Order: sequence, then C-alpha cells, then structure tokens
Amino acid sequence: MQLRACGPGRLNPWMGPSLRGLLAKPLKERWCHWEPQVRDRDYRHCAGCPHQRRCDYAQLLEPGPVDPVVVGRWNAPHGLAIIPDFPVPPEAMPDGRSVALGVMLQFLDPSAGIIDEVVHHLDRCGRQFGLGGDRVRFRVSRDDQPPQRWDWLSSLLGSGRELPVESVRTCSLRITTATPITLKRDGAVVQQPDLVDWVAGSLRLVRSLLSRETSETIGLGAERVDQYKRLAAPATNGPADWKPLNYERASNRSGDRYRVPAITGRGEYHDVPMPLARLIAVAGNLGIGQNRVCGNGQVRCDVIG
Repeated sequence: MQLRACGPGRLNPWMGPSLRGLLAKPLKERWCHWEPQVRDRDYRHCAGCPHQRRCDYAQLLEPGPVDPVVVGRWNAPHGLAIIPDFPVPPEAMPDGRSVALGVMLQFLDPSAGIIDEVVHHLDRCGRQFGLGGDRVRFRVSRDDQPPQRWDWLSSLLGSGRELPVESVRTCSLRITTATPITLKRDGAVVQQPDLVDWVAGSLRLVRSLLSRETSETIGLGAERVDQYKRLAAPATNGPADWKPLNYERASNRSGDRYRVPAITGRGEYHDVPMPLARLIAVAGNLGIGQNRVCGNGQVRCDVIG
C-alpha cells in the first residue's frame, strides 16, 4: 500500500518508528481488555497483564514471553512489522507534488479482520495526527491485490527436512540492507558485520518463531546453533560499504526521545555455505536484529558466484 501526503512538511529518512508509534495508542484503545482508567493506571505496558496471551494488541505490538522460556529467547516475536520505504524524500510535497511512501504490513498468523482494522486505524491516524515534527498528514492508498501468504519455513528448508551442517556447497553472497539494521555482538552494536553475525541474528529470529519441538525437529535446536556458527566461521569478507545511521525514536508514553544506532549498506561474503545463504535470505525478509516491529532488519541476498 502507499501513504500519500496531504500537506507539506519535513519527513525523517526512516519512518518505521514513527508509524509504529502512530498506530500503538489507537490499537491499544481498540483491543485492550481493561477499562480505560485501569489500563492507563496499571497496564500502560502489557507486561504482566493476564490477558496478554490472548489480546490482539499485545500479540501485534507487545508480546510476552514464550512458554516454556528458552535461554536466549525471552519474548515472542511481534505479530506485526511495519515496513516503509527507506530512505524517503526530506519533504512531503516538493514543488507542490505529493510524495507517495510505500509501506508493507507484515503479519504473523493474524486473526480474522486484523489486517483491515490496522489499515483503517493507520489511515484515520494519518489524516488526524500526521507524522514527524511537522505532523505531515497522509492518507492510505491500498493495493487492489489481496494479502499475500508466504510459507517461510518451506522456503527455509527447501526439499529437505532440516538445515544441513556439513558437506554443503558454498557460494559468494551479497547482502544489502533494505531498511536500517541493528545487530549486536557481545552486547555491542556491530558496525562491520561478518557472516557469523548474520547467521547468529537469523537463527535468533527463526528460532523465536518456532516452538522448541519444531526447532529441534528441523535441526535448529539449541545444541545445533553453535554448529551453524562454526559452519559460517570460515567464510571471508569481500568488498563492503557499511554506513552508521543513528535515527531518532520517541516514546509516546514517556515523552522520551533517544537515538538508536544502526547500519545501512551492503557487503559481500565468500565461501558461504548454501544453507546459511538461504537462512539469511529468509530471515532477511522477516526482519533480522532489533526493532523488527518498526520495519528494521530487512535485508536482501544475492548469490553472485
């Protein structure tokens, strides 16, 4: 779908956090199980709410811990990722012409009616409140095509029943960010990622989407994670052009503003095992790293040799 500006104003290059913030309050007001006074007093955050596991809002934007909790996998993945184009023009109406911003809404197993409700509230809030410091109003123009379904697990496994860890072909791989990405290694933000960083982030995401039993069945159990990282270790880095990006994010609940470190760009890697290339490609279409709900972590993979 597209967001088309209804008036002039400045736009941030990365609009993902702004769109997430715009949607959060109306969706919580729509779906929260509590009366407004109880919600605003005791459950400004969904953590600890007894309804969290069956609340549409919480499942989309504030999911709770998975059960049973697995080491390294504390919260379930967000049921919604809001993925706008990046970067966007700095002005909403340059030369008097309205800018159209492409946006994809990515849902994980949505219940009936959820997609239409989210689109409705995005359009309403865009017309009423707008985006950014200049409160640029916009309207939603939705594609005529029905929502597309993607069986990401089948794409990951291909014709096999699990990811192999040995005796595999290798390739040269180019990884390009479509949106800003924040990867971490030992608690620090990675500025020059190697293949192990991409594999670790991809495994963390994919395992969070699966039950522990399914993870073990397809070869993604905890004991196999280190094997995949060792499989990635011999890969070598090729030409790269990674750039730091510190974008601003604001909290509507607290009013705080802070900077989020990320990177954008592209890099090439050689001697990449083909199953790991497929793993990164699948995870990259879902959103690797932190702030996936805001559209971060979208990457595209091209086999170049």
